[in-house]
Amino acid sequence: MLNKIHIVSKLMQSTTIQLGVAVDLLKKTRDDIVSYRNTGFADALTIAKEICEAMSVDTVLKQKTKN
Repeated sequence: MLNKIHIVSKLMQSTTIQLGVAVDLLKKTRDDIVSYRNTGFADALTIAKEICEAMSVDTVLKQKTKN
């Protein structure tokens, strides 16, 4: 997520960016942030747990979900 924001920040600093392009870029970034806020963290947590299980790693996160 931070990488996306960094890219948008750099593009917004361009002296040649057109207003319409800038507005569309900011709207897309806002939508990405809202989407991540709604599902991104839970998705990342699920993927992390699956990786731990595949590697046979016992984690604190796994222990907390059993309680």
